[in-house]
Amino acid sequence: GARDAEPCRDALIALGIPVVYSGDTDVFGSAAAHDWLRLLDAFDAPNRSGVVRAAAGTMFFGYRAQELADGGDELTDRVTTTIRHWAGLAREHGVAAVYEAAQAAGLPERVLRHWGGERHMTDLAHIGQLLHDIAHREHYHLPALRDWLRRQLQDRSGPAERNRRLDSDAAAVQIMTVWRSKGLQFPVAYLPFGFNRFVKADTVLRFHDAD
Repeated sequence: GARDAEPCRDALIALGIPVVYSGDTDVFGSAAAHDWLRLLDAFDAPNRSGVVRAAAGTMFFGYRAQELADGGDELTDRVTTTIRHWAGLAREHGVAAVYEAAQAAGLPERVLRHWGGERHMTDLAHIGQLLHDIAHREHYHLPALRDWLRRQLQDRSGPAERNRRLDSDAAAVQIMTVWRSKGLQFPVAYLPFGFNRFVKADTVLRFHDAD
């Protein structure tokens, strides 16, 4: 089930291996997906302070509302400078370069300090990988990529369609639960948790003598 599939997906993403988990329909509803959208919005309009300040409140920067209020225009200008730099990286090298730059700027240390941080980091990496892949495959520029992500967030009813597009990438490892597929369509199917089914949870051994 999902309890087995998600650790596999997380481990593969951490190793930089392309992976599609067809049971994961929630990643586009995650906080990470919304934060990526705010960042892409800022890439498209770095001259709009409201859009920049919205991006400053994401996990990529981590500023709280009070900090933004206290920092004023100076703080907004600093964030704008970073956003312009990251947008340039995205145009030249792709979204993966933006995620690397954010990591170098302290993203993991900041996010992992909070409860659920590991989940957020995995989701940020997952969305970043999807954005990078779709931009490369469809030759999307940043505005088109932003619009694509917005559609994924709005269309919560069609995960199968999204998975089909991703599944067309033969280089990706496909993670499925046995409830969705027996794996017969693949040349190689690996069951990492097949060994621990039907393990009794009782810690007390029971012995019956006659009646």
